[in-house]
Amino acid sequence: MQQMVKDEKELIQQGKPGSQNIINSLIMASDEMSEWTGDKAVGGRGLTEDEVYGNIFVYNFAGHDTMAITMNWTLYLLAAHPEVQDWVAEEINAVVVGDDPGKWKYQDYYPKLNCCLSKSNLSPYSLHVCKQIH
Repeated sequence: MQQMVKDEKELIQQGKPGSQNIINSLIMASDEMSEWTGDKAVGGRGLTEDEVYGNIFVYNFAGHDTMAITMNWTLYLLAAHPEVQDWVAEEINAVVVGDDPGKWKYQDYYPKLNCCLSKSNLSPYSLHVCKQIH
């Protein structure tokens, strides 16, 4: 976790932040970044380092079950609808030609898969899951 935060801070300070994610958002709301950018969060201060790490931990811990249930539900729906499964598989097979999975931009490369995952709100356990962090 510390290495991920360190890497993200370095990218931000170099002016090339990675994808918009929870770590990026928490770092941008931190005291350190507030001092660096001159911006202050609501209340006149940014998050402390402990608050940044605490929030990352909570999101990871709490998100584990939510993601497991959401993925389980998505896989169930794909299994129940083989035509959609074929539709998504066609897209994945067209894109994965030798690319490094760690560098994929899923929302750009996989609009069909993204559509299926966005429909995970059909599951009662994922009704209140945010789809994107702003």
